[in-house]
Amino acid sequence: MVILTCLPFICRGKFTGIGKSKRKRLETRFLEQQERLKIIQDMFKEEINQHIQDCRNTLDDLQAYQIELKENAEKQSGE
Repeated sequence: MVILTCLPFICRGKFTGIGKSKRKRLETRFLEQQERLKIIQDMFKEEINQHIQDCRNTLDDLQAYQIELKENAEKQSGE
């Protein structure tokens, strides 16, 4: 059994110091994680934007192909 024999203001100072140190470590860890998440979010946004652009290009190509097929079909039916 351990008996604390320190004065209350001294013990409080130790615990407060430990609490501040732990809080500082947790805040630092939180900020590091926040930075990593921001990097992941930015990369995700870039990938999504690239995917959307690819889809738009594919849609444009399909629409151009559809127009071409329609023109060819009209030419053949007109002959």
